[in-house]
Amino acid sequence: MVSLRVGVQVELNDSFWVQVEQAVYDAAGQIDGSIELVPIEVSDPLTTDLLNEQGGLVEELLAYNLNALI
Repeated sequence: MVSLRVGVQVELNDSFWVQVEQAVYDAAGQIDGSIELVPIEVSDPLTTDLLNEQGGLVEELLAYNLNALI
């Protein structure tokens, strides 16, 4: 049974972040199946200028019902 839902949003344009993402998935796989990793696709939330777009991102993340976000 899944007890934690963790959203994962990692930039894959750098080999460092590719390794980080792989480590996250490997670590979650070693735990007894109690963690579900949910891939999150967003278009650069840190540089989003419009408040409506930021609010939409927040609403989208809330809809995933996550316990944590990486």
